[in-house]
Amino acid sequence: MKGRTAATFDRAITWVPIWDPSRKRQGMEHLLLGERVADSVMVAFDESGVPYRMSYRLRWDAAWHVRSARVEVRTEGGVNSLTLRSDGAGNWRNAEQQELSELRGAIDVDIWPTPFTNTFPIRRLGTQLRKRHLIDVAWIGAPQLSLLRQPQAYTRIADGLYRFESTDTGFTAELPVDEQGIVLDYPGLFKRTS
Repeated sequence: MKGRTAATFDRAITWVPIWDPSRKRQGMEHLLLGERVADSVMVAFDESGVPYRMSYRLRWDAAWHVRSARVEVRTEGGVNSLTLRSDGAGNWRNAEQQELSELRGAIDVDIWPTPFTNTFPIRRLGTQLRKRHLIDVAWIGAPQLSLLRQPQAYTRIADGLYRFESTDTGFTAELPVDEQGIVLDYPGLFKRTS
């Protein structure tokens, strides 16, 4: 590909989903992580038990603002993809360069189902204990690739531990993270493999 530099990855991370006990050892995410780039592939099941495969590539700037997101889902019905670009200040465009005004003000992207996208606000929002940070995210839900603006909150409650809140649904979780701010285990949803 002329004009594009290849990404260099220096870390691989895997998670397994644990939210459905009837599907133990079914599904997994394998993430390659590099300097300001992540490339992931996962196999998962939707709420009806239908399998799908999702891949995504994210790029971000030095301040941990997502600048581009490309998500692709494959099901037995075909392939669906979504491309987003951001200026890092809450303005988003799609693959056709059309402005997505419904996402205005959302700094981060949150992709379901991956725990990796929690890393962006955790890395960016600082280390002050007990300070609650309210943010808006561009939330992408697989396998349909639905897209909406969603309010969330993050609070650092101890070294290596953050509280996540989906402020419109009331869902909360305490997320242990590694030294790079990447989720280790997402209680009831994901578990990092060694």
